[in-house]
Amino acid sequence: MRRTTRTRAKSRPRAVPSESRGLPTPESHPPTGGQTQWPSRRIEIRFPSGFANRLDSDLGRPGPGGAERVMFGLAGGFETSSYYVVSVADLLPVPDEEYTPSESGTAWSSKLMAKVASEALKRSLGLLLIHSHSFSSHPSLSRTDELGFRTLAPRLKSLIPFRPHGSLVLGEGRSVGGLVSLPRASNQAFNRIGDVRWTENPIQMVPPRSAHSIPFELVYDRQELLIGQVGQRLLRAATIGVVGLGGGGSHLVQQAAHAGIGTLVLVDDDTIEASNLARLVGAEASDISRRKTEVMTRLVARINPSTTVLVVNERFPSARSIRALSDVDVVVSCVDTLSSRVELQKFGWRYLLPVVDIGIGTRLAEGPGPRRAQSIAGHVHVYLPGGPCMWCSGLLSQEKLSLESAGLGPEYVVGAANPAQVVSFNGVVASMAVTELMQLVTGFMARSHNQVLLQYDVVAGEMYSLRVDLDHHCPHDTSELGMGDPIEFASSSIQPRGL
Repeated sequence: MRRTTRTRAKSRPRAVPSESRGLPTPESHPPTGGQTQWPSRRIEIRFPSGFANRLDSDLGRPGPGGAERVMFGLAGGFETSSYYVVSVADLLPVPDEEYTPSESGTAWSSKLMAKVASEALKRSLGLLLIHSHSFSSHPSLSRTDELGFRTLAPRLKSLIPFRPHGSLVLGEGRSVGGLVSLPRASNQAFNRIGDVRWTENPIQMVPPRSAHSIPFELVYDRQELLIGQVGQRLLRAATIGVVGLGGGGSHLVQQAAHAGIGTLVLVDDDTIEASNLARLVGAEASDISRRKTEVMTRLVARINPSTTVLVVNERFPSARSIRALSDVDVVVSCVDTLSSRVELQKFGWRYLLPVVDIGIGTRLAEGPGPRRAQSIAGHVHVYLPGGPCMWCSGLLSQEKLSLESAGLGPEYVVGAANPAQVVSFNGVVASMAVTELMQLVTGFMARSHNQVLLQYDVVAGEMYSLRVDLDHHCPHDTSELGMGDPIEFASSSIQPRGL
C-alpha cells in the first residue's frame, strides 16, 4: 500500500498522508479513561537545541526524483497557565528509498508509516508530520494537508491517547504553522499552532514576545546602550525561574530585578536562619524564621515594583513547582545538592527549557593552625536541552551521587564541620549567571557557539570556559528530552492550576 499526498500546484508541494491505514494496533496502550477534554488552548511548539539545523539540513535538500522532503517528529506535551506546549523529542527523517514521486504529490509506504507509529507507541510519544514551505512567512496547511491530517488524527489518538499529534509546516524566519490534536479532545477538535520556541542561545520566539511598555524607561537608558530598546522589552516580557534562594539565589534575584526582568518565579520551602544573614542578600535580623520567598518578594518590590513575583513555598520537584516552572523561559539552579541537580536536569530536558546552574565549593588546607583556603571554585553552566547535559559535562556522575548519599560530599567547604559560603563568592557567580540570562533572552552578545560552561578559580584569580562534546549515547539525554508531562501525570484527574 502506498501512502500519497496531493498538491494543488507544483510550486507548493504537500506532504501529509491522506489515509491512516498501516498503523499498529493500540491494545498495548493504557485505556483513555473518561471523556474529559482539554479546553481550547493557544498552542506553542518547542524545539530542542540543534533541531533547527537538523530540519534545515534534511528538508532543505531536494528529494529523490523531485519529491518533497518530509520528516516525522515525536513529541510530548504539557499544559501551562498560558499554553498547551507540544515539546518535540526527536526527529525521524524519511529515507531516500522510501520516497515515491507522484503526479499528485509525495508518497511513502504504509510499511514506513507503521514503523514510525510503532516507534512513537514504544516511546509513548505523539506523532508529528513536518514539511517545509520556506517561501512563506505565514505558513499554513493547504486544504489537502488539513483534510489528510484530520483523517489520520483519530487513528493516532486511539493508538496514543495521552499525547498530542500534529501536522506542521515550517516557513521562513523559523515560523511554524499547522494543526494539533490535543489529548482528551474529541476527534473533531483541532487547534492551530500559535507560537514556536527554538531553544537556542539566544532563545528564539516566533512571533517575538515583547512587553508593550516599560515602566520607568529612563531607569534603563544606560543598559539600553548595550542591549537596545528591543532587548529591554524582551527582558520585560521574560519569565525567569529561580530554584533555591540561599546565598547565590538571593544575589541573582536582586540583580534580575535591577535588570528589569518582568516576572520571577521563586521556588524554595526554607526559612531564614541566623547563619543566612551573612550571605543572603536582602535579609535582616528581624527576618529570622520568615520564609525566604517572603524576604525575596520584599527585596524585589523595593528595587523594581513593576516586576511580578510568583512564589512556590515547596521543595522542587513538587507537582506545583513543576507546573509553575514549566511556563518560564529559563530556569536557574541555585541548589545545594547533586540530587537536586539531577531533578533539574530531568526537568529542563523534559520541558525543553534552558537550565543555568551555579555553585561554589571550597577546600581547606589540612593540618593544625589557622585554616587557609586551599581552593575555591565556582561555576556557571548553561545547559540547553538537546546539547551536552550535566552528565556529559561531569557535573553529575554516579560516583558523586553515591558519595553524596553516603554523607561524604559534596560540601560547600571540604574539611569543615558545617557547610559555609562567603557572600562575595556568591555575588561573582550570580553576576556571571545574570549576564548569561540576559544573553539567552536578548542575544546582545555575538557568539559563535551555544555552549557556555564557565569556571571561576578564586585562588588563582582566573575565569575560564570549558568545551564539552555532546555524548549521543548519553541515556540521560535520550530518555528525557521533550517528554513533557509523564503519561500518568497527564492522564490523572489533576487539573493544571495557577500559582
